[in-house]
Amino acid sequence: MMITMMTEMAKGSGMKMRISNRLQSQFLMFWHATFSGSFIVAYVSEDIYAMHMFAGYVVLIAVIFRVILGIFSRPKSPFALPNPMAASRLWLDKLSRGGKTRNPLFSWITAALLCVVGLAAATGAISDFLPFLKDFHEGVSELTLAVILGHLGFVFFKIIKKYVKGRQQAGNFPGIYQNRRQEANGLNILRRFAG
Repeated sequence: MMITMMTEMAKGSGMKMRISNRLQSQFLMFWHATFSGSFIVAYVSEDIYAMHMFAGYVVLIAVIFRVILGIFSRPKSPFALPNPMAASRLWLDKLSRGGKTRNPLFSWITAALLCVVGLAAATGAISDFLPFLKDFHEGVSELTLAVILGHLGFVFFKIIKKYVKGRQQAGNFPGIYQNRRQEANGLNILRRFAG
């Protein structure tokens, strides 16, 4: 409501209320650190219930805040919520035309993380009042670990792929050659190391 009022006031005065993408990205990094750090503390501090509960509530607040931020953001903003179906359709469309676009797995893994971690945090909060949900909360929490490992694997694959591609473009990645001259240079380098 407050955001809507501020936006309407800005529209009436002719001001544009836009936050730079750089600032949004920096805020998302801070949010990610809070979100992941709190999740790690909640996951490993199951024996210290007060710490586990506090960290779980921080995770829940972070998820709710992120969803609200995503609802009120521009479509191309870093704050925008992922739309896996739209990303998949765009990817298939571009792929069929021979173009390139962002891999839809980004959207799928982000949506899965927000949903599963949000469900784990919500069931944890509800299990404080309805204790019979504790087992369900623990089951969902174990599922979050699998989704997080998938996310980390995808991120590391992306980083390694970018590294290899950069080395290929620079022409100094032995073993992957773009032409005969590079292959000969690569073999000479390998002979020096072997001999």
